[in-house]
This record gives sequence, C-alpha cells and structure tokens, in this order.
Amino acid sequence: MSLIPGLVAPQAEDALRIAGFLQRFAGVSTADLSLVVERQRKGEMRFSEAVFDLGLATRAMVDAAVSAEGDAQTIQLARPSLLLKVGHDAFHPHSERIRALRTELLLRSGPATSQTLAVVSAGAGEGRSVLAAELAIAFAQLDEPTLLVDADLRRPSQHHLFNADNRRGLGSLAAGEPPCLQAVEGLPQLAVLTAGPSLASPQDLLGGPRMAHWLRHWAAGYRHIVLDTSAAADNADALTLAGRIDAVLPLARRHHSSMPALKTLLERLRAAPARQLGAVLLEF
Repeated sequence: MSLIPGLVAPQAEDALRIAGFLQRFAGVSTADLSLVVERQRKGEMRFSEAVFDLGLATRAMVDAAVSAEGDAQTIQLARPSLLLKVGHDAFHPHSERIRALRTELLLRSGPATSQTLAVVSAGAGEGRSVLAAELAIAFAQLDEPTLLVDADLRRPSQHHLFNADNRRGLGSLAAGEPPCLQAVEGLPQLAVLTAGPSLASPQDLLGGPRMAHWLRHWAAGYRHIVLDTSAAADNADALTLAGRIDAVLPLARRHHSSMPALKTLLERLRAAPARQLGAVLLEF
C-alpha cells in the first residue's frame, strides 16, 4: 500500500491492513489516509489510534481488519441472514420487541462502561442463538461498539446466521491463535467472532486463562459483549461462562422448553457470580 508512505515497524503490517480495509469497505480516500499518517506522527500514536481520533472507522472495523486472514482484497464482510429481522426490517413488530428488550436490559444493567451478557437456555432449539444475534445487532444499532461471540462450541450457529467464515474463531484460542473478528455489512459497530474449530473439551477453554484474558481485552474496547452459549442441560459450558461475566439472560420457548430443566438451570445460575437480568419467554 504505497498510498500511505512513512509507516514504520512493528505496526506497519497492521496499518497497511487497516488502510486497505477502510478503502475497500468504508470509502476512505487516499487523502484521508494521509491525514491519519500525519496525525499518527504528530501524536506519536498507533495507526489505529489515529484512525479513531479522526473518526474514520469504528473499533469493530479496525479489529476485523487487524485479525482477518489474508490481505484487504480477500476480506469479506459477514452478512446478517433474513432470520435476523432486526437487521433487515426496522418496522417489523418483532424488531420493536427486540428493541424493547434491549432497553430493559440497559436499564437493568446500569451505567457500566462495558457489559458482558450471556444468553442461556436449558435445551436446544429454544431460540437462544437467534436472540443473542438480534440483541447484538440491536446494541450495535445504538452506535455503540458491540461484539457477538459464539461460545457454543458444540453446536455453533452464528456463522450460519451471519454467512460468516468459520475457519478461525473462539476455538482457535485453544491452539494459542488469536481470534478472528469479522465486520458486518451495514452494521459498522458490530463485530462477530464465530466458534471456529471444534474442541474435544470446550470447558477447558471457556474456564481457562486464555478466555479470561480475551474477555478483559474485549471489555476494554466494546460497550456490549453478547455471548451465545450451548444448551445448559447437556453440559456446564454456560455455567462456566457465567462464573466470569457480568450478566446472564435465561430464556425459554413456550410449548417447547422443559420446565424441570429450566427450573434446574435457574437454580444453578443463582450460585453464579453473574447477575440474572430477568428472563425471556419466546412465543414462536
């Protein structure tokens, strides 16, 4: 990228990747990139910090550019599927209900600078993944940095819901690889981390130091972190996460969820440090 001369190691590679990403997806001009370099030099800051300072990109976009595989010409944006109505039809009654839930969660969570929320349910097929995705979209629509993490490492679905690449994701942390965040078309404040490669023992990762490190790292840059989880009746993954995040949102699906399993889940969640921000009953 000879259009932005003067970049120096060790940040040069990230700067080139960010610059290419912004030119391709955000319409940032060569003149704008020259301003970034000038601001970087004057302020003695990283290229990404200069980009933020000039308001040319969101944290989600920069993180996606830095962590993506390949160069800017091969990076693809994730795209919300039509199942995620709040991302496609703002006037649909379902979208209004999601926004109402978003408002209630914000009121209950208080003025924290960052909030990590796991959507949990007892069984499979209860709508947990779709709700997590739609809540993340709704938070991002407030123009606040939002990260959606597919922490269901057993039956992941966020890569399907966002038509996203799933080669690198949360499971990559087990091998010591950094996660690959993906920017989302039409939602500049949203980044998605898919589940990535499957693991023999997901709890070892979810309860280990690597997960704790990345949760702290993400909390420093994102106002909202939404985690999709696996069915709590089948394993203890969701409860493991509940021990190291801010809040949980249990859900059940009418005429589908097992009430004994839901009761057991709620009892087990009471012992977790995370706050329970009410509960959701899905009607579909």
